[in-house]
Amino acid sequence: MSSSNEFHKIVDAVRRDVDRIAITAAIATLSAPCFRGAAEERAAREYVRIVREKTPLRLLHLNVPGRTVPSVAAQLADLDPTVSGVLVTGSIVPEDTTALRSEVAALNGPTVLFELDLLTATLTAAAIGVLRSRDVPPRSGKIVIAGAERAPFLTQALTASRCGSVVHWGIDDRSVESLQNLMRTNDVLIALDDRVPRDLAPAQTVRPPIDPTAQCSLVLPGLLSALCGFGGASVTPQLLMASGVALTVLSGHDEILPDSDDPLLVAAVARFATRALFE
Repeated sequence: MSSSNEFHKIVDAVRRDVDRIAITAAIATLSAPCFRGAAEERAAREYVRIVREKTPLRLLHLNVPGRTVPSVAAQLADLDPTVSGVLVTGSIVPEDTTALRSEVAALNGPTVLFELDLLTATLTAAAIGVLRSRDVPPRSGKIVIAGAERAPFLTQALTASRCGSVVHWGIDDRSVESLQNLMRTNDVLIALDDRVPRDLAPAQTVRPPIDPTAQCSLVLPGLLSALCGFGGASVTPQLLMASGVALTVLSGHDEILPDSDDPLLVAAVARFATRALFE
């Protein structure tokens, strides 16, 4: 049986059982070779475990075989209407996340969340944590993002947090010297660009981890719970900012991110995210 037929077989089975099992969320792994490798498979399994362990959500885990944005969007939109939120995992470039989210929305499908959204929330929290550890007054922080195009919502999320000003490096001038000059007058560097030297302002630098699964898992259960509880919600920079701020509330003065075992973590993220959805 083809992977596409397997996908539709699972969806049909869910529809037959919908009166018995109310599925409210899904984790959809892009299974085409161009999107998926061993790391993506491990991450998907961990996200399924975390959501099932930490939330009461009924969860569907699917492999989506589409190779293009339109084909994946059509398959996600074809999920049962009881699925109100879906995390899409797999190696997908930022431009395609924007296109896929738009196409699923146009087809009246579920709210689509990506690992990049979760990482945007944790990077926002980490930047605020660095500002706090350096005793930078509220709204006075100065943040540099190197490689801002790799996280399209990050600049807006940081701006919405009112932590201070945000500037970009690497658009016109990509020299290390220009970045060094910027960091003489700025407080935090978010290094999304691999060209940023490891020894440049290490105490002020926030970098995404090579494997972001653990950091993304800080946000996922609470944010997915909020999205599924709201219904028809949109993922916005303000929503990701609120999720990130929730992490900072649970972090100490010298902590960048909270402990994953904090019993208040899921509830805090869900509460802050829900508040953002109503605003």
